[in-house]
Amino acid sequence: MKSEGLQIHCRLSVKPLERTMRALIFLAMICPLLQGCVGVVVLKTRTTVINDPVIPFYTEIPQPVSKQNSPEVTNTVVYTSEWLRTYWNNPDCVSHGAGNSEEIWTYKSRRVWKGVVPFAIIPIPLILPVGQEKVCLTLRDGRVVSASTTRSATVGGTYGFIPPGPEGRGGGWGADSWNYDTTN
Repeated sequence: MKSEGLQIHCRLSVKPLERTMRALIFLAMICPLLQGCVGVVVLKTRTTVINDPVIPFYTEIPQPVSKQNSPEVTNTVVYTSEWLRTYWNNPDCVSHGAGNSEEIWTYKSRRVWKGVVPFAIIPIPLILPVGQEKVCLTLRDGRVVSASTTRSATVGGTYGFIPPGPEGRGGGWGADSWNYDTTN
């Protein structure tokens, strides 16, 4: 009795494997040219409150500084509603705080974005405009007693190639994280 064997012909296609390898090699070559191959960035707001503030002569989101920590403490300036109108113009909004003698003057500036930007070589922004940066000055009996600033802030991290700094030092593969206000 003669049994005939079943013959199966399998042909593995090498083409998809070659394309995948070429794509991986291409990504490996281009990845060092990008800052952070994989990571995430979170855009949010940060509010800082300061008592007895030093106020600059221009309408801008100031860095919160107390007169106690400032060299200007010897040149004590009393910030009044007239001083604010002279140097900062009229506020965008005036609201009343506790009692009749307290007012909150709000000055708004540029747009604030909130959201997440995940990226794996290419960033995918998932962010929306949610308001504006602002300075709120609390006046009691016509004098500024405190301030609060609401500004954009960015936190996040990456893993991948980090290029050298401006002085030519550093650079290489690794992780990087940051946490800073965006005031410019």
